[in-house]
Amino acid sequence: MRPQFGPIERLSEACAAHNFLWILCVNCGHAVRLDPRKLIAIRGDITLRELREKLKCDRCKRRVPPAIVPSDQGWESR
Repeated sequence: MRPQFGPIERLSEACAAHNFLWILCVNCGHAVRLDPRKLIAIRGDITLRELREKLKCDRCKRRVPPAIVPSDQGWESR
């Protein structure tokens, strides 16, 4: 998986670790798993902190900064 240790702070680090990201709305509890590769294609290689400020919940439509948690299960490497 990931060749280095430490927290995942950027989308590129989540990609290097092959980790999906769980986005959890702190307002309504809605959760969705996102692929950091797709997020990089849309937003560029930004920090998770910057990503938190750009997201809004699909369910409650609020722009409350969500919790972002790297998934412990990643995609298969080829």
